Amino acid sequence: MRIMVRTLRGDWVALDVDGATTTVAQVKGMVMARERIAVAMQRLFFAGRCLDDDHSTLADYGVRHDSVVFLSLRLATDAYQKEMWLMQPETTTTKKEMHQQQLLPQPTRRR
Repeated sequence: MRIMVRTLRGDWVALDVDGATTTVAQVKGMVMARERIAVAMQRLFFAGRCLDDDHSTLADYGVRHDSVVFLSLRLATDAYQKEMWLMQPETTTTKKEMHQQQLLPQPTRRR
């Protein structure tokens, strides 16, 4: 079946899912792949209800063919910040290294 997800920009994203077996977490994964929004930040709504149980299927919430699911964002929390931190590249540059590479101006000392 197909569901329509209304994004924050007002765009529509069509997702092909199996309503009986597709979980909310799987839908959030599909939205992340299309819209580049971390799963931890997503909130999905259908018929005025938040689809907050990631282990429930779409059928558990009554989502049917051509249903419209609305996407919203969560406020940044510790869980989100941890997920974003884990998604960062493994190499980081410290301020000292940036000064040495002359990417930042050298700090001036005050007397």
